[in-house]
Amino acid sequence: MNEKDLKPRTGDGDRKKRKRKKQRKTGAKRLLIVLGTLIILAAALLISAKIAWPDVDLLFFLPETAHQLVHEELLSNTTTTTTEPVIETTTLPTTTKPAGHYAPIEEFAFEQSKKGNLMGNLLQGGKAWHDNDYIYHIVDCDGIYRFYPGSETFYRLYASPDYLANLNVGEEYLYFTNQTDKKLYSVKKKDGKELTPLADNVKTAYLYDGIIYYITYSNLVCRLDTADGSSVTLYSSSSDEVRLVGISLTRVYFTATDSFGTCRFWTVDNEGEEKPVMFREVANQKELVAPVLEDGFLYYYTPNGDGSFDLQRQKFGSENTVTLVEGAAVASYAIVDLNSLFYAHRDGDTFIAKELNMNTGEKVVRLKANQVTDDNELMYQHGGSYDFIIGYRNPKSWIYYGSCSQTSSNLIMYFSDGKWAY
Repeated sequence: MNEKDLKPRTGDGDRKKRKRKKQRKTGAKRLLIVLGTLIILAAALLISAKIAWPDVDLLFFLPETAHQLVHEELLSNTTTTTTEPVIETTTLPTTTKPAGHYAPIEEFAFEQSKKGNLMGNLLQGGKAWHDNDYIYHIVDCDGIYRFYPGSETFYRLYASPDYLANLNVGEEYLYFTNQTDKKLYSVKKKDGKELTPLADNVKTAYLYDGIIYYITYSNLVCRLDTADGSSVTLYSSSSDEVRLVGISLTRVYFTATDSFGTCRFWTVDNEGEEKPVMFREVANQKELVAPVLEDGFLYYYTPNGDGSFDLQRQKFGSENTVTLVEGAAVASYAIVDLNSLFYAHRDGDTFIAKELNMNTGEKVVRLKANQVTDDNELMYQHGGSYDFIIGYRNPKSWIYYGSCSQTSSNLIMYFSDGKWAY
């Protein structure tokens, strides 16, 4: 032990430590005060901006990771998603949730690969859809075909002399309805075998994540589990005509139209444990035409005075509407695939199938058919990289056209006598 170790300790070292500790605490308090002041100023600035410009998107000024921390109610239900188009917007003032049922957008966070088809495809016939490898499409009174886009080769997977509809593509099975016996069936996707009836009297059917939601001709709304075949009736009507509109992760949405033409929009939980809730009412069903709920947005047509229609989009639970297409003639339900909207309308004697990019507003013609009359029975089906126009362009002319999105819309495939050909 040296001499320094034997010297008595003084309080100088302890005092210096306490002084430095006090200085650190004082500095931390000052920093918190400065940060708090900046946050208050920023909040005041954003609130002032929102008051001055109600339509401004305040999320633009926040980091992407902070978007999830902003509750939509604080922004008066005017927040947008990446699919918000850059087209004319009509905003109705609102500071509260609309009357009736409301569901946050998270309720519509679907996994796209689990969809059996797109709602718009199904509501106008459900003749085509695809998986990662093939496009499957129905040919009336012929069967179901499997089409390989890579080489444009095809094969009749399942033969049937009947009219088929509501094609849904699952992991191992295809699901469809037979409009002759009105049954819902499944068949092996691999070889078209093991045809199995699943439900009776089915008009419309939609598959998501192994669950089929279907409407019957007797106006029942039902849920069927494809794993065990069990089914539950979620809603029934003795007189109103019921039509499927869409689903969320926990609910089913549909309309019920009475004999006077009043259309009521209903929703019920997909377990059938709660009473149905009406979330909208339209006095005349002609005022809101062909409603489709896809990924949390409602698409529909509204009439103009000149006989044309505007195609509208409305985020579920919001009073804001967006006009996607102006002055169109209603020819089909809107078909929505991610940020693209596919729709068809007539221009003179031409039936035109178009794609609208809802981010940029750009429109592209995907396919068209000429010599179309007023009494046509054509439907537009979007099948991923291929699109189809199917049906009668006039009472005597049946057509089945197809076109690839990577080629000109004038380069059309024709289906006839069981074969595709250019």
